[in-house]
Amino acid sequence: MRQPEDLFPPETIDEQIAYLTSRQDPRWVALTEDSDLQDTLNARLIHDLQNFAQDDKQRLEQTRARLAAAYEAYSATMHVQEDNTRIAEQETLKIAAQPSIQSAMNPPQRTKRHGRQRRVTILSGLVAILVLGSMLAIFAVNNAHPGNRVVAKPTTTPTAVKKPTPAGFYTVFNEKTVVRLDTSAKKLIWSYDLPSSEAFSSGMVVDGDTVYATAENEVFAIDATTGKVRWDQLMPGVLKSGPPLVWNDRLYAIAARGELYELRPGNGSLLHTYPLPFGAKFSSYTDHNIFYVVGMTEVAAIDLSTGQQQWKRRLTSDANTVIIDIQVSDGIMLVRFSKRTGLEGACRLLM
Repeated sequence: MRQPEDLFPPETIDEQIAYLTSRQDPRWVALTEDSDLQDTLNARLIHDLQNFAQDDKQRLEQTRARLAAAYEAYSATMHVQEDNTRIAEQETLKIAAQPSIQSAMNPPQRTKRHGRQRRVTILSGLVAILVLGSMLAIFAVNNAHPGNRVVAKPTTTPTAVKKPTPAGFYTVFNEKTVVRLDTSAKKLIWSYDLPSSEAFSSGMVVDGDTVYATAENEVFAIDATTGKVRWDQLMPGVLKSGPPLVWNDRLYAIAARGELYELRPGNGSLLHTYPLPFGAKFSSYTDHNIFYVVGMTEVAAIDLSTGQQQWKRRLTSDANTVIIDIQVSDGIMLVRFSKRTGLEGACRLLM
């Protein structure tokens, strides 16, 4: 038989209350009819509730004690930090006040020192003014006497002197080999092969001690004495067959696509590129800074100081007639023509 303690354990207190209030289970109805048993159960229930309340009270007191101890520890820590902060502030104020106290103790000495420096500066300025005035007075007295005047000698700025061309005969052999010949001894002094193709006719020009030659899309500078290359420069486009041109310390070459290249003779650097009105070649004549270029049937004048075209004229419309060269004399341009049949003619063109 199950004991009453088995029916009402403390862990099922909520269920006990629910069953006691509902009184729906027959087992509870049988138990409630016995008054002694009911009193026993009530006493047990009250005892258990009192034990629960006592346990909760003890836990609350323990929690309250822990909170009080923690608060006291926190308060003690904060007091220590406040004391340290107050001490640090006092030390800082003492250090900051020391320079002010020292400067307040010696104000007459500082004022005295600054006054002495000011007097020394004023006296130095007066001495400098007196020395400068004396020098100006002596200079004026010396210039008053013609015999004491010193006349400055004029100075001239040295200009670069172009080296003379070594003696010999310079030409292009087989349209790709630059040679220098000794005409008196009738022997070859030096030769240099240009990297030209059979379709390209290389040209050269001698200026001072340098030979400038063209080869397809390159310009070469060759030492006229030794025959060694000083520099070679690639051009943006394929060059026109024929020699380059040296003028006014500049080197010029014409591209087949109708461009004029201006180079520095010293190192071959490309300075400017000018457009030409047509595919042209240099003529054998220049007039001051004006270069004349000739095409198959046209002549144009180019101002190389600006690279601009001055004028352009077509001289013939005959498909069998081409221009060979031009010459200018007394304001008249003489143009040499060539017939494809081999005949030559000339015409006159007023400038």
